[in-house]
Amino acid sequence: MKHRFVFFVVLAFAACACGKVDLVTLPARDAVQLTIYNSADLTLARERRALTLAEGANTLQFSWAHTLIDPTSLEMLPKAHAAKIDIAELVFPAGVRYGVVPDPVAEVERGEPILSRVPLIGRAFKIRNNQPLPGVMNLGQWSITSEISGRVPVEISYLTSGLSWRAFYMGTLAPDEKTMRLQAYVRVTNNSGEDYGNAQVRLIVGKIHLLDQIAKLANRPYPYGSPIRRPRSSHVSYALPPQQAKEEFERVQDIYIGGRFTVANAKQIIKEELSEYFLYTIEGTETIPNGYSKRLLSFEVDDVPVVNLYKFEEERYGGDVVQFLSFANDVDHELGETPIPGGVLKAYRRVDDRRHLSYVGESEFKYIPVGEDVELDFGPVRDVVVEPTLMNFATDNYRFDRRGNIAGWDEQRTFEVKVRNTRDVPIEVEVRRNFETSYWTLTKGGDIDAFETVDVDTVKFTLTLPVRSQRSFEYTLTTYEGTRREAWKRLAR
Repeated sequence: MKHRFVFFVVLAFAACACGKVDLVTLPARDAVQLTIYNSADLTLARERRALTLAEGANTLQFSWAHTLIDPTSLEMLPKAHAAKIDIAELVFPAGVRYGVVPDPVAEVERGEPILSRVPLIGRAFKIRNNQPLPGVMNLGQWSITSEISGRVPVEISYLTSGLSWRAFYMGTLAPDEKTMRLQAYVRVTNNSGEDYGNAQVRLIVGKIHLLDQIAKLANRPYPYGSPIRRPRSSHVSYALPPQQAKEEFERVQDIYIGGRFTVANAKQIIKEELSEYFLYTIEGTETIPNGYSKRLLSFEVDDVPVVNLYKFEEERYGGDVVQFLSFANDVDHELGETPIPGGVLKAYRRVDDRRHLSYVGESEFKYIPVGEDVELDFGPVRDVVVEPTLMNFATDNYRFDRRGNIAGWDEQRTFEVKVRNTRDVPIEVEVRRNFETSYWTLTKGGDIDAFETVDVDTVKFTLTLPVRSQRSFEYTLTTYEGTRREAWKRLAR
């Protein structure tokens, strides 16, 4: 797509009418860096270009038409000879509008309007409700005074909208499912109206507080929604103090990026009502045309230790057994250098030496801080089965009040739980049992070592099953009702 952020020579309406003013054409980008937020529709673009300046006054005119660039965020800084170059002001000429309009001569000759690009004078064409004519390109001019003549590198920065990214992951489990190869990707989508070639891409994880959305700023009618009536003049000057969003970006953009891997080391940044920021840099450069999405590799780690756990809990999952995969973002798990952005992980299992894969499942997760664990829910499975059966029910230890009514009693329930593993790998199964009261005791039996109390009304049993095997265990649950709860309190001591 043709480059839409257009810079070109001023042939009329120069910023200074007294004396000679040299006209500057902005060349192609030497480099561009994009810092993209994922929590707000906001991107900071920083371009490097080389201007050819003449000694004295220079004028640089530009257009941001058909893009989502916020013109009030534009800033230009010389990267060499800064003491000899004065970028005086950025102005938005009120009377100069370039656009596509009907050509009256061609209309007379052919009987139909022909579109041609001509300069528009604000008084010559009626603009209804302060809206620009269709096809009109909004313009701005930089006034530059130089004490030297020749090529000068400059950096142009601005905020834009329409660029976004999201993270997604591929996990490939080893045949024994004890380790996983983790590949992280980001998909960058460009709907900003501007093509970006050979761009360095940096990604921000964290929330940002904005007074305005940049897309709305970019689409405001001239002069950008200002409530102040501007005097009739060929030029309207705008001072460019940084906006709040700009200030927040400047606090982020100078974070040190280190390391040779695709995910760089990042520091925390805490600013007023903002949460922590983390910065990721994608290795190398990428070309991302407008209207396209591009998948970029973020990082890749082999042999991440994982825990594959199957859970059964009737009150939560019904009669299904649900598969979970967990790992920690730390050094022991070959990770731990930076937080991991939230996204969706699709897991596969390598089933043979020819690297054939079988699909395991997918799970969405929030970003994982350094040192914390993540547990991925892959959903119900059919090759692991848990079957609890009520084997016996009885009541005893009745207590009566003075009128002979039952005031307390005990209830005893005996369950048998069968667990089957039909898979070709050993597995670990967690069986949770929930009770309707906090007044209980439990005795176990069968093929199980112990149980663990989770909370006042829940216990869990953990079993390891070899390949294609079955285990079963029993437990007897005694609950205390009415005045028998006093007996439970004595037993609990």
